[in-house]
Amino acid sequence: TIRDLQNLSKRLKDKLEFSGVNYGLILRNENANDNLTTDFMRRLLNEEGHPTFKSRSAILGYTQEGCLTSPHDRCSGIKNGCRSTAWIILTMKTCGTKQNVKVFADRPETITVTTTKRGRVEFTPVEQLAKETDFVNCVPINQWWMKLRSLLNILSWSTDELSEHARSVKFDNAMSSLDSF
Repeated sequence: TIRDLQNLSKRLKDKLEFSGVNYGLILRNENANDNLTTDFMRRLLNEEGHPTFKSRSAILGYTQEGCLTSPHDRCSGIKNGCRSTAWIILTMKTCGTKQNVKVFADRPETITVTTTKRGRVEFTPVEQLAKETDFVNCVPINQWWMKLRSLLNILSWSTDELSEHARSVKFDNAMSSLDSF
């Protein structure tokens, strides 16, 4: 809401003036709200933050759609291509027979998507991913990072706000979220 943006602007202003922090970052999904657009938020923050700070916006979606690739992207692509090729060869050997050339890849684990889980590249069966995916909203059903939201709010508060809210329910919820790791 606009009130949330105004509160955010006040917190940013306080941090920039008194804590030595010299930047802030706001991440926004392009489908979050039709009225509170990225440009509107940038202009509102510029207005509310004047003269303490100015805001800029960068929309990263075009990079994901195939613009210029970085050396890291190219290296990752080569590594994933090699892993995928090795996996296909291994799967063909385990599914095929020595007498004939046909390969029967009729098990669920032979139809996979390359995923990264806990820093490791895995080949996850599509059948398993279908059970873990909310297809209406195009997100995972279990969004583990949402447990950190309360903690993130606490960490973004100014010192005064933190002392007021340190014993609140949100703090208790944030700490219990950490226990689940």
